[in-house]
Amino acid sequence: MPPIEFLRACFDNGLGACVQLILTFALMVWLLRRKLAVGYALLAGCAFLAVSSWMPARQVFGSLKDTATNLRTINLFAIVVLITFMGEVLGHVENLAQLVQTVLGLVRSRKAAMGMLPAIVGLLPMPGGAMLSAPMVEELGREINAPAESKTLINHWFRHIWEYSCPLYPGIVLLASMMGKSVIWFILYNLPLSLTAVLAGIVVCFRDIPKECRPTQAGRRGILPLLGAVWPVGFVILCTAVPLILLAGGANVPAWAGGRSAVQWPLIGAICVVIFVLYVRHRISWSVTRPMLAKAFKLDLMALVYGVMLLRNLLNATGAAADVQRLLSWLSVPDMIVLFILPFSVGMLTGVTVAFVSISIGVLEPYLLTPDVDHFRVMFAFASGFMGVMISPVHLCFVLALDYFKAERARVYRRLIPLGLIVIAVAAAIALAGEILK
Repeated sequence: MPPIEFLRACFDNGLGACVQLILTFALMVWLLRRKLAVGYALLAGCAFLAVSSWMPARQVFGSLKDTATNLRTINLFAIVVLITFMGEVLGHVENLAQLVQTVLGLVRSRKAAMGMLPAIVGLLPMPGGAMLSAPMVEELGREINAPAESKTLINHWFRHIWEYSCPLYPGIVLLASMMGKSVIWFILYNLPLSLTAVLAGIVVCFRDIPKECRPTQAGRRGILPLLGAVWPVGFVILCTAVPLILLAGGANVPAWAGGRSAVQWPLIGAICVVIFVLYVRHRISWSVTRPMLAKAFKLDLMALVYGVMLLRNLLNATGAAADVQRLLSWLSVPDMIVLFILPFSVGMLTGVTVAFVSISIGVLEPYLLTPDVDHFRVMFAFASGFMGVMISPVHLCFVLALDYFKAERARVYRRLIPLGLIVIAVAAAIALAGEILK
């Protein structure tokens, strides 16, 4: 086919929509690289998409209203606010510090402690959270002469092993809200990714660390202090998993609790119970509560939630997502390639999980809803995007860890990239198995 005819055929099959979306994403990525909050970047992208699509004013205002009043938006806002507030409360009562000290009292191996401490810190999402565990990893690593690159890799990798499957992370909550399913289903399908990350990290991260000459003096504390420190996170995870376990056992679980409701009631209820118990137990005053509430109800947080759901609605209203699928199908691009490239590219360019979820998942909806949610494909797309985040040169945790440990970036990448490939390979194998079993 001559080039001019081929180009005309591409435009007839949706190339215009692809160019429009590329410009929209480029604007959002550019704003994120300029340190604009994700929520504001999303709103700017939504405005550009609406204007470039020549959407009538009535349709634009209709989308704005529908997004604000949609039950999914309200549910997502409630969860994000509650998770943020719970994290602030746990930080105030020094729950994390207690947990770290308990682990140091239980583990005799410095290598094991080096991996466990970042993993414990990773149970609670926080910007630049790798810096909380970095001093502990540095201290333990110094005692066994661990190279700077190994300490950086251990701190960075194990800090993020739970982000695939922990309901306290906004990425997986956003994903569940966009797909219209309970978060417990995404925890189930993503759990093999967390397990793979743990096993791969144990094999790869500690390879260059010398053998310990003597164990630590720890190992004398019981398990009860550990349970007392980890119960808030464990309780939330258990409450979100119980309905799924009951369903698997053939129990008759109500729709609102079993994953067919837009509201994540088990997750919301569990977080509320944890917050209530912590308040009663520690007698937290209003003077302490006020700044914690201010952080939970930050304007950029509200913009993030609203921007995610508005972008999804605009992609459907303009038909841009369907046009992208039409073009790629006409070009015979395999679905798995599309599910890998788009989330991975956005994740690597932004270094932010909520950014790749909010930007790429909406475009991929025609590939993920076939017609119901294809959890295997969603899992693979999430794994691809998150690997982009993990190796991104602008990932805040990675940048901070490199600077703290004074590590050479290239030497860290030599083992970080193979780690990412292992997780992607497992995710691809599971997704392909799901395609075969359809």
